[in-house]
Amino acid sequence: MQPGSARAVAICNALNGGPAGLEQGHWSRLLEISYAAFLEELGLYAGAPARKVAEAQYRAAPGTWSVLCLEGVARRTGDLGRSAEVLESALAAESEPATQVELRERRSIVAGGAGDLETQFDWLGRALASRGSDGLQMRARLALAHGARERARALFRVLVDRGRGPSPDLGEHPPWALRGWGLALLPSGTESFVLSGGLNSQIQPFIRNPSLYRD
Repeated sequence: MQPGSARAVAICNALNGGPAGLEQGHWSRLLEISYAAFLEELGLYAGAPARKVAEAQYRAAPGTWSVLCLEGVARRTGDLGRSAEVLESALAAESEPATQVELRERRSIVAGGAGDLETQFDWLGRALASRGSDGLQMRARLALAHGARERARALFRVLVDRGRGPSPDLGEHPPWALRGWGLALLPSGTESFVLSGGLNSQIQPFIRNPSLYRD
């Protein structure tokens, strides 16, 4: 079937029927098909069909993968309440530390989207206590956005250090670690030249200054 509401309804009906009566292996195949359809709808920015499939997946096979699917599409379609509900329910049942970190970081993103800074910091703190790289990156970005440049520089530097050396904690730098650290090194007011594509000569003196790299 082609992407769209009709296919989403057909997949939901199949998932709602459960594995009873299916031949061995057909249930797992159905879950694979539903997941592929969900990703396709999401890639087409079709929020309603993707949301229907995600809700059916979550009911039929509750687990981290279906939680993240539903949380993500609910957040992208503006239903932050549903996103928070699903994440907190998953956190209450989850015992795997790495998964807990990911869920906490997602919960902080939802709180930030709702403008609830206190709750966002609360969940970020929980993620940071478990050495969450995304949580550390988000906290550093918030510090930079609020003008706390020294704090931002220190937090980004932790991520940079954890991603290098003979035995790095991380397989690679988080995507904004080096960029954020570099931006935090610049003197106040320099961001406007960077973001607007201003004159290169305005930035070169700061790049050539070796004292900056001691931070």
